[in-house]
Amino acid sequence: MGDQQQMLTVENVGFQQEMFIVENVDEQQKMFKIENVDKLKEVDMIVAPMTMTDSRGTVIDFTVPYFYANSALILSKQNPNTNKWMTLLSPFRYEVLVCILVSLIFSTVFLFLIEEVTPVRSWTDDRPTDMLTRYGDILWYHFGALIAKGGAYLPKSESGRTVLSCWWLFAVIMAATYSGNLIAFLTDGREKTPFSSLAEMVQQDTYKWGFVGGTSLVTLFQDSNISVYQKIWQRVEEMTARDPDWLSEDGNEHLRRAAETQYVYIAEESTLEMWDDPRRCKLQMLNENFRSMPVAVGLPQNSEHVHIFSQQ
Repeated sequence: MGDQQQMLTVENVGFQQEMFIVENVDEQQKMFKIENVDKLKEVDMIVAPMTMTDSRGTVIDFTVPYFYANSALILSKQNPNTNKWMTLLSPFRYEVLVCILVSLIFSTVFLFLIEEVTPVRSWTDDRPTDMLTRYGDILWYHFGALIAKGGAYLPKSESGRTVLSCWWLFAVIMAATYSGNLIAFLTDGREKTPFSSLAEMVQQDTYKWGFVGGTSLVTLFQDSNISVYQKIWQRVEEMTARDPDWLSEDGNEHLRRAAETQYVYIAEESTLEMWDDPRRCKLQMLNENFRSMPVAVGLPQNSEHVHIFSQQ
């Protein structure tokens, strides 16, 4: 307990209350630690927003929750000019682009083999003698079909024309899909976030994350058997080993990191709204409500006031 005390008179209620300023409150590992737990018997209640956890429940009693704090991910807004050069690639995922490239190579090789083994005299007489040139003509025609241009090459065999017809059908479908996605992508002015959930966050290496030390989030991630939570805590331990102040107890420090670096601050929804700083405009909040945290009044164990305050 701190030495600082002050007397407050509540006139409209008609009683006096004495407030003790508790300086050393911390949560570490599994216990809600106060320097001398016995001193809790000297007070009637803890007047502070306190999240209900099982570990804290072993030391103090709680009233019924009077508020539920939803969790959120706070990070900096994306610079719209950073990846502008990738706009033309955005309508398709990279997996789709890889499949199109593989299809292009496979179709050109397949058509080239068909044309080479098919005995069409008019084709064998007029075709270039260089095999690389013959394959290049087929490759460029396939690429031209993807951009709706085609080329000078036309197969002589019926099987070759059948293969090329299938490729044209594929190219028309891809062009229509690409055009539709591109229009929708350019029309939608909303900013695209790098991830939208904790599961997506742990799969990337660009952003680091953290939260205020000494809170219930430490126990949540440290003791959880959920794989996503375990990965979050593992990365936090790695960063704490490099920077002992990584889990700073100052919420403003975490907000500063989020505004100035690629950092994700795991906190409550109301945290960003209460930050009075111009850099607040640089931040955005992802409503990843992975946990609804009950907030209640803390009282000493077996206190007679628990039932009274819970009813009121």
